[in-house]
Amino acid sequence: MRKLIHIFDKLPSWSISVVVLIVILILTLDSNPVKIDLPNIVGIDKMVHGIMFGGLAMSICLDIQRRNWSVLIGVGSMIVAIVISSVVGIIVEMLQYWMANGRTYEAYDIVADVVGVLIFTFIIRILLKKYGVE
Repeated sequence: MRKLIHIFDKLPSWSISVVVLIVILILTLDSNPVKIDLPNIVGIDKMVHGIMFGGLAMSICLDIQRRNWSVLIGVGSMIVAIVISSVVGIIVEMLQYWMANGRTYEAYDIVADVVGVLIFTFIIRILLKKYGVE
């Protein structure tokens, strides 16, 4: 697992977060980005939101951690990742409302985004503490 976390070390700073953000924007702002129907499971849309924005928070934490592997990412940096990812989720919902491209604004999507961000931020901290810091 330690090698898996460190495979991104040679990439430029913030590259992981930028790629994740671009994927999220495509998936959330395009009217039908993947041309598949999601299974008819109650709440799957909210789970997907939590995973996407949680992934963004994880990537921001990982990009911050990659600057210095000798010290575990601090709480302040985690809060920055949480705030940035949550604000991006709110902005995406507002854009969906204003763009009128078949996507709709839902307050519960924002809640799902923030819950995913919180869960995934603490998961990455645990993983970094166990496998990342040297």
